[in-house]
Amino acid sequence: MKQILLSLAAFLIVLLSCEKDNPTGNNSNPPPIDSSDFKYPFAIGSTWSYTYVQSAENIRPDSIKHHFNDYPKISSGTITVSHDTTINSILTRCFVETFTQSANTHINRTYYANYDTGLVCYGYRLTDEGVGFPFKSSAGNYFIFNNIKVGNLSELFSVLLHSYITSYTNDTLYQENPPVNCVKYPVKTGTEWFFKGIGYNLYIHKKYLGYENIIVNNRYISCMKTERKWFGGPLETYFYDYHSKYGQMKRDYYIKNVLVTNEFGDTLGFVDLRYKADVNSFNIVNP
Repeated sequence: MKQILLSLAAFLIVLLSCEKDNPTGNNSNPPPIDSSDFKYPFAIGSTWSYTYVQSAENIRPDSIKHHFNDYPKISSGTITVSHDTTINSILTRCFVETFTQSANTHINRTYYANYDTGLVCYGYRLTDEGVGFPFKSSAGNYFIFNNIKVGNLSELFSVLLHSYITSYTNDTLYQENPPVNCVKYPVKTGTEWFFKGIGYNLYIHKKYLGYENIIVNNRYISCMKTERKWFGGPLETYFYDYHSKYGQMKRDYYIKNVLVTNEFGDTLGFVDLRYKADVNSFNIVNP
């Protein structure tokens, strides 16, 4: 089973409005700005640099903590709005993600189109260069969440973000069917819509919860906090994305009570999993 790499390309989106953000030195706690009146302008040449951290938390009992000595796992990367291309005769724009994890470099591509109703993802290409495939279980252990059994905690996020566990061919185009509405216009508090199904009888809605300030490079950036609402199982998941006129500034995903077993299926304990991504710097090119 090959690893499906986590990609921020599906999330680091460019959102515009004309409001001015506040440097932290000028106002210690400015109110967030409602910038709902914008559209997605993926300007070619725009870039974001980010860091993401995957951590194992609330490990219990203490006797299984040694299975998680390689956490937290830290990666860094860059997203670049690259070029236009067609998918099934539909003009899309390609976001190229280059990131480094454990001294290995990976390149992923995600393809979007922009409409009056929202930003739509049509597909992606994932690469396995430099990664040890297939996923190997941690010391013979397995992790079970909502009947999803995986051999690695990173794999669990891959399932929840990319909708499937399969082998795949390096750099092959995988299409979203149906295409996925990632951002719905206008971006107003309270808006909720069907996002996607991911298999295992699970499906996701997205909901705009309200604008909050995120600090990036000593600046307050007004962001819409967007919840991923999970349906179809007894899930304890808390997934939040933070979008602004400059793109996605943050993501914070938390999964509670992942069951840890040995190779024979005997329960060893439980662990919570967190995945955080933060933009460190960005450069938005005017269209």
